[in-house]
Amino acid sequence: MDIVHGKELHYEELGLKHRGSGLAFKHLFLGEENTPENYLFSIARQGDFYSPIHRHTFDQFRYAYRGDVSIAPDLLLHEEELCYHPEGVFYGPQLDEWGERDVLVLQFGGASGKGYLSFAQIAEGQEKLKEQGRFEKGKYHPAGGGEPKDSYEALWESYSGHPLEYPAARYHPVIVSKPDNDS
Repeated sequence: MDIVHGKELHYEELGLKHRGSGLAFKHLFLGEENTPENYLFSIARQGDFYSPIHRHTFDQFRYAYRGDVSIAPDLLLHEEELCYHPEGVFYGPQLDEWGERDVLVLQFGGASGKGYLSFAQIAEGQEKLKEQGRFEKGKYHPAGGGEPKDSYEALWESYSGHPLEYPAARYHPVIVSKPDNDS
């Protein structure tokens, strides 16, 4: 295992636009592609960011390291708070417009075994789908006026070759840990 101090890593803009621009990452640990156990552990630097209501085929933890992060219109993850996004649970829309923030992100294949697509797999799918439509405000719009769908869902289906069936949610809603609450 290589150990690298986070200050030695540089933020990378990955060219992934399925949720819009304004994201850059320092990858701390990456899992193995094409396995149900694949994962991503990174620090995300967010500028302006928008994502529609959506859900995942994987589990996700977010820790607001610097600044506050929008989870939904009525849910803000404050600095030093942790939230858990179980697979299959809807959340959003997310709208962050007030400056820059850093978020520690862990995404990994959940109990359903559907796995987690790597950023490289998403980028590959994005290039393929851009030839057949466009990404806008977190949705994929097929050319010819087909019904728009969540951008990650379109990418997953393009990569897997079959329609996405979301796992049933095991918890509702997103779970937020608030360490400063005394009650």
